[in-house]
Amino acid sequence: MMDFDTERHIGETMAEVLRERLVELETLEATGAANEDTVGRLNYVRTLLVRFDERDTHGD
Repeated sequence: MMDFDTERHIGETMAEVLRERLVELETLEATGAANEDTVGRLNYVRTLLVRFDERDTHGD
């Protein structure tokens, strides 16, 4: 079983990767290179980041 610090580190790493992916997808959207799949992924990544931020804020 993982301790709290390990879980927090994994969560922070995942959030960082999602933020990087969000920038990539937003760039595609901004340049007009986004297709329907890109827009769907963009929305999904945004949803995941909101969940990570809520967990981080609430300390769950």
